[in-house]
Amino acid sequence: MTDHLGVRQSAELLGIPCNRLYVAACKRLIPSEVSPGGKVLFKVADLKAFQAEETVRKARRDREKIDAARRLDELIAKRRQARG
Repeated sequence: MTDHLGVRQSAELLGIPCNRLYVAACKRLIPSEVSPGGKVLFKVADLKAFQAEETVRKARRDREKIDAARRLDELIAKRRQARG
């Protein structure tokens, strides 16, 4: 495998759409380089690091959603007890 990959190859490696990869590059979540021909290139190591960070971020977001749903259920239960 080469040291640098283009956008399509990088998106296939990560399993995400090309547009999301461009957004991540623009937000500087993934360091990228522009070749003399104008192509955006990514280092494989940077892609792997981004993939690990995305996995952690997604797990954290899922936990936050579960916690929020649990808190909402508790609040609804308290309101029902107060009425009843």
